[in-house]
Amino acid sequence: MPDPMEKPTCGAKTRAGTPCRKHPEPGQKRCRMHGGATPLGRAAGARRLAEAKARKLADTLGVPVDVDPKEAVLDAIRWSAGHVAFFRAQVQALDPDSLIWGKTSHRCGEGPEGPIDVTEESAVANMWLRLYDQERDRFSALCLAAIKVGIDERRIKVEEQQAQIFAQGLTWLQGEAKLRLDLNDVESRVFGELLSEMLGRLDDLESPARV
Repeated sequence: MPDPMEKPTCGAKTRAGTPCRKHPEPGQKRCRMHGGATPLGRAAGARRLAEAKARKLADTLGVPVDVDPKEAVLDAIRWSAGHVAFFRAQVQALDPDSLIWGKTSHRCGEGPEGPIDVTEESAVANMWLRLYDQERDRFSALCLAAIKVGIDERRIKVEEQQAQIFAQGLTWLQGEAKLRLDLNDVESRVFGELLSEMLGRLDDLESPARV
């Protein structure tokens, strides 16, 4: 069994065929010579460090909360249904060609041959489409969980309808903002992303109060 106090090593194969004994870059599994210094590696490392910090904070500040399982599941269903309806509206507003094709990278700066400004595109699912699919899966799982704990399907339907009304209001707000503020397509998309972020923040703020 490995010693928990022993610092981890990279472990990648060296040119000699032996495991690398250097320490990994912060938040990563590899040293800077074996991929730890790449932009993707650093980004992944930063993400892992942030997640570890969040988990540690939760362990430090988290306290037990009395929860009614049925109300907790219903609360999650309300928000998930609202998210599904909102994301669906965003997907329906997209050009069909942009659903599976879009920008994957943008390089800008100075290169060996002079200034660089290159945008690369490829077959990739649109962000709104990915969010929509993920939230639909989550909503389905929540509904199954609700049925398992004995929540009446009619009550689930009522919660879903109320959430859809709320999502329709957000979609209307986005359209009115574009019209009245004379937003261009990019500004309108950013506004929609802010509304999506607001949904997530409201979900985080509202859930503890409900349970």
